This record gives sequence, C-alpha cells and structure tokens, in this order.
Amino acid sequence: MKKIILRVLMVICTAVSFFLLLTSVISLKINDTQAMGKAVINRVVADSDNPNLKDGVRFLEVSGLEQTLLKQLPKKYQVEMSYADLYRACEKYNEQGKLTPKDLNLSSKTKLEEIINEYIVKQINHKLKEKSDEVYHAISSYEYSIFVVALLFLLAAILIAFGRASASVPLAIASVGSFMALWIAANDITTVLQANVYSGLRVTLSQGVWIGLIVGLATTILWPILLKVTKEMKKILFVCHGNICRSPMAEAIMQYLIKQNGLEDQYVAESKATTQDALGRGIDPRAQRELEKNRMPYDRGHRASQMTAKDYDEYEYLICMDEENFADMNRITGGDAQRKEHKLLEFAGSYDDVDDPWYTNDFDTAYQEIYKGCEGLIKKLKEDK
Repeated sequence: MKKIILRVLMVICTAVSFFLLLTSVISLKINDTQAMGKAVINRVVADSDNPNLKDGVRFLEVSGLEQTLLKQLPKKYQVEMSYADLYRACEKYNEQGKLTPKDLNLSSKTKLEEIINEYIVKQINHKLKEKSDEVYHAISSYEYSIFVVALLFLLAAILIAFGRASASVPLAIASVGSFMALWIAANDITTVLQANVYSGLRVTLSQGVWIGLIVGLATTILWPILLKVTKEMKKILFVCHGNICRSPMAEAIMQYLIKQNGLEDQYVAESKATTQDALGRGIDPRAQRELEKNRMPYDRGHRASQMTAKDYDEYEYLICMDEENFADMNRITGGDAQRKEHKLLEFAGSYDDVDDPWYTNDFDTAYQEIYKGCEGLIKKLKEDK
C-alpha cells in the first residue's frame, strides 16, 4: 500500500509540474504607460515620411492634447501568455505570415492603446521577417517541442507508475526543457521590444513557471531516493542442522554474490538452524578457515539461532542443505503452501545433498557445492528481476 501511495503522489507531482509549466504565463509589464506612449509616438513620427503627421503631433504637444490622451492610458500595463498561448501564436504566424494584437492577447480600450498595440506588433513582425529563416526553424522547433515535452512528462508518469527509477531522466529533461523554452522566449521578446519600442518594457516569468520547475526538479531528485528507501528487501534464509557450518557459509557466499551482482538493494541473505543443538555458538573454526582460504568475507559475530514458523512469512526463499534439513524445516513451517522451500543444489540443477562437513570434515567440497548452488540462485534472481 505504501508503494502505491508513493507512486500516486509522484505521478501527481509530475502532472502538477507539467500543468504549471504548460499553463503558467510570461508577463509583458509596463510600469509607466505614459512614458511608453510618448516613446511610441516619437518612434512612429521618426519612422514616418508624412509631414502632416509630424505637424499634427507637434500641434498636440503644444496644445496639451497629447498629455490628455496619454493620461487616458492605464497607469500600468500587463499582458500574459502561457506556453500554450505561445504555441498558438506560432501556428498563427505560420498560417498568416504575421501576428496581430489579438494573437498576442493585446487588447485596447482607447484609440491610443490600439495604436501602441499595433506598433508593438509591427516591431515584432518586422523582427520576425528580418530573420525569417531563423524564425521558421525556431517556430517549427517550438511547435514540436510542446509535443516532445508532453510525451516526456507522460513517459515519466508511466515509469513512476511501474516503479522505475529511470523516470527521473525524462522528467528532468521535460521540466528543464519547458522552463528554458519560456526563459529564452521571454529574453528574446524583451530584447526586441526594449530596442524597438520602449526601454521600460519587461517580460518576466510568472511564479507558476518557477513553481512548475521546482516541483519537476524536486520530483526528479526525490523519486529515486524515496524508491530506494521504501523498497522492501527480499530475504533469503539458509538452513542447516546447527547453523554453525553449512548455512553460515551459504549466507557469507550469497551475501558476496548479491553484492557482486548489484542486487544488494533488493536481497539479503541470513541463516538459521532447524535444531537447538548449537544455539549461541559461532561459526565452526574449520568453516571459518575455509571461508578465509577462499577470501570470502563473513560475519565474525555470527551466533547460531533456530528458525521458527514465523520465518515462512518473513523470507522469500527458505533453502536447506539436505533431506533431513528439508523435513525438519517443513515440520517447523507447517507445510510449504507458497512453494518457498528448496534444497540448495536445486538451483544448480541437482537434488543431491550438501553433506554435513561436521561429520565428513570435508569443508572444501562443502564450500564448492554451496558456492555452485548460490551461483545458480543468483542466476534465477537476475532472471526474475
């Protein structure tokens, strides 16, 4: 249940990041519209060859009507466009070869506002036309980017739903890519408008864009960490008669092979006895020498313990060394309804016993057989991964 809740939360975070980055806006802000209006009028006059226009503007200045008209403008001016709005503007430009005030969400209540908006759009269109080849490629890239971003967010959500740590890769690319597209668009528009319309124009990213980026990056970083922290380790129990020779050797070998095969975040090996004959004792010195001879690390603080019926539910595999162990283990667990109980050499393709070296004194053969069985088990674990 914890895994499901975690995945649902992470998918929601991914969706929130996508929604904010797609729908949050970049804002065109003008804090002094009268100064901008005056600047636009001066630029219009300077760009015009019509002497009547220049005389008319001069008359408006002298008569004070110009100031009256400028006062009709709102004190502050703000236009907002989202990633989706920019995409629609790109489509309009491709269709019409130019943009209109409506395409850029520019509205006007007075004639002067209309003139200013048309002049802003004129400058943008002029710049777009001036660099038509670059603009064509940029717009094409921008149009495709929105679909790529959507697919990356979708891929990230699917990978999270299936518990894959690799979801962080498409999520990071999508979050940063969306943010950078808006950032670059805001900077480019600011540069054009400040150079050609009014130096006091500013295009900024809204809080929603920043929050979308933060949520996306936070999910990117936290997802693999939380996945690892909440991952339930699968436990393997090795069982022998006294838990001082064969099973602790199997535990040591299996722990080594688990680490060598990069499975240490998924599996852990432990060992116990079927009897109370050697409870509390450490690993037999002969077994220790065999492990050390093969440079196999082992738990020097090991103390023999007996398995209980509860172990059946706690462990993924319960693996014994011989037929006698199997019978004792099956008696303790009360049966093997889930097919968890095995003899070690089953994983090496044999039903032979690993003879008890306590009696045979052949620890070398016991070690080799245990190693072979553990290798077979590792192969199965990797196939089941």
